[in-house]
Amino acid sequence: MKNKVKTNIFLGLSMFIFVIIISVSCLFLTGNLSIFGFNINHNKVIENSSTKKNTIEASKVDNNIEKATISIKAGDSGDKVTEVQKKLYNIGMDVSVDGSYGPMTSSKVSSFQKSYSLAATGIIDNETYTKLMGMKDIRTYGKSIPDILTSADGSNQVIVVTAADYGTYHISLKAYEKKSDTWELFDSVTGVIGKNGFSDNRKEGDLSTPTGKYSFAFLFGWADNPGFKLDFKKSEVGDYWVSNKTLSEYNVWIHYTGNPDSRFLDYEALWKQPLFKYAAVINFNYGADKVLTKGSGIFLHIAPKNGGFTLGCVGIEESHLIKLLKWMDPAKNPVIIMGVKGHI
Repeated sequence: MKNKVKTNIFLGLSMFIFVIIISVSCLFLTGNLSIFGFNINHNKVIENSSTKKNTIEASKVDNNIEKATISIKAGDSGDKVTEVQKKLYNIGMDVSVDGSYGPMTSSKVSSFQKSYSLAATGIIDNETYTKLMGMKDIRTYGKSIPDILTSADGSNQVIVVTAADYGTYHISLKAYEKKSDTWELFDSVTGVIGKNGFSDNRKEGDLSTPTGKYSFAFLFGWADNPGFKLDFKKSEVGDYWVSNKTLSEYNVWIHYTGNPDSRFLDYEALWKQPLFKYAAVINFNYGADKVLTKGSGIFLHIAPKNGGFTLGCVGIEESHLIKLLKWMDPAKNPVIIMGVKGHI
């Protein structure tokens, strides 16, 4: 009896081992294994393992793409810089779109970063780029001149001078040039006007600055012409800007060698005034249609060094003034548009 049991056990183990050997052989020969009700596909195991490995590698690639470092900074130039500048402009920031990452662009980027609690480095990194490009546009670069409704009427160079309200003499000046139907910002600077701010109805001596759109009569100054394109007159001893009692001597340049106090009601010695090193005559109440007492001597000139107001002229920093006067081109019909935001 015992021998029979041992024989059966031996036969059972032998059969089990035989089945295992045959099954493994089938697995390697056919790629399939069926044993005790379980099915295994060798090729699928390898495929799944390979797929998993490939998925992990692809994931690593995707992560590397997502984490690709963005760094657009001062000194850079090209399409990416232009893209950033246009976006800054479209969200309401005044920046030149010239494809060159200069101090102005860096400053605007830093201001943007501060506004959204980002590190104010002035450099476009991944976080800044994502935040900036996700902002909603409030205007479209190049289609119109910001802050004004007044038409340029054929002019391709426009200087816009705006104040936040009537009664303030602090202003913002921005110069735009039209290139291929696109208005591009050329320069931007703060400045000052008359003590009493803008006036829609200026009178002689009221210390206000007239609103409206005007051309430029000519440029002048006691220093040599550094290369202006518009007509330039160099002032000499005896040159005065006069506002006298007669129309012929009202709001005009007069050369006089005598005592001006005995002849002129009001005048400015052009060769003595430091602010008139360089200046542009704004065509307000000037020429054949001028009116007595309406106002005279409205210039674009150097701002007072103490930061104070003018008597009615527009004053800006000397370096920006020279830059503007060199830029102004008679072939592009430069004009100046002045007034309170929302009213011009």
